[in-house]
Amino acid sequence: MVSCICYRTNENNMLNWTNFIRSIIREYGSLLAKIQITEEPNNPHAATGGDGSFLNVRKALIEGIIAASDEAQKAGYYRLASMQYPLSIPPMTSGKK
Repeated sequence: MVSCICYRTNENNMLNWTNFIRSIIREYGSLLAKIQITEEPNNPHAATGGDGSFLNVRKALIEGIIAASDEAQKAGYYRLASMQYPLSIPPMTSGKK
């Protein structure tokens, strides 16, 4: 099973957020193959799946990954302690004019 935990709030309560993530790992960690923390934090359009329009989404991503990794390692679910992040890299320029 793969799970995605979206961040869809403008609250800045990282303790509640990380406690929620930890509870998911404790309850479902043995069933999960992977877990995704936030949904497309760089996409500001919630209608197309992005969490990017919500305040503190980048902080939630970082704090969520740390919490999920910590909880997964405590429980011995080492396969969950990783992350995937798509990068947008601008094309290289040669510097010639």
